Amino acid sequence: MKLKKIVFVFAVILFVSEHARAIQKNKNTNDKDTLKVMSFNIRHCTNKDGKLNMQRTAEAITHAGPNIVLLQEVDNKTGRSEGKDQAAELGKLTGMEHVFGKAINFNGGEYGVAVLSKFPIVKSKNILLPYKQGTEQRTALWVALKVGKDTLTVVTTHLESGREAIDFETRLLQVKDIKEQILAHPHPVILGGDLNSHPDFPGFLFLKSFMKPSDKEPYTPTYPGIDPWVKIDYILMYKPERFTVLDYEVVDNELVSDHRPIISTLLLKEVK
Repeated sequence: MKLKKIVFVFAVILFVSEHARAIQKNKNTNDKDTLKVMSFNIRHCTNKDGKLNMQRTAEAITHAGPNIVLLQEVDNKTGRSEGKDQAAELGKLTGMEHVFGKAINFNGGEYGVAVLSKFPIVKSKNILLPYKQGTEQRTALWVALKVGKDTLTVVTTHLESGREAIDFETRLLQVKDIKEQILAHPHPVILGGDLNSHPDFPGFLFLKSFMKPSDKEPYTPTYPGIDPWVKIDYILMYKPERFTVLDYEVVDNELVSDHRPIISTLLLKEVK
């Protein structure tokens, strides 16, 4: 009986501490200058059971409570997605503004990336990335947001996959192009996406040379969704002195996609 009481008390303490942590995280997220940024390869809303289910994808996003979402593998009016504009539908279901960025024509529609935001979207630009023959056209979607008195730019991208020499070469071309765009940018930038690059691959190491990851080593795996063993999804900051990292997590949501979503909670500091 005494052991049961001890177990019960411990369970209550654990519940209270987790509840307090959740309240504090929500309090931080509700601050007008606090960013809860999610990067999520949604696999065109086809869940692990092989069924199209935008509602489940939207629920996974809503449950995590981000105010900025950087999406990859998004369909726009394709046959396999029943002709739906997935960015618009997810925006409606989550109560956020949306922008879609096309990478390629696919299955009677378009395929690419998207941004959802609770902050006002000021403008957006979709920039196609360089690629070598035999690889796939990729893109980087740039979206300027109004955050308090600041302008913040977020970028979502999905880089070349594969482990052949041509894939490594293409990814390096793509991150070099992204660097040129970022260094010419006047505002702080958050880059997130499926970089298809292990932490020791040249693509990520190149980005890390001028941007700061929002998480620290040892990196938590993000792929595949079930029993992940490697990290290929990232959130990085340009002008990191403008940000304070409050929290980082890999969301345990293995049934929604073949990737696990990642979330960085950041405080955007005012310019003094």
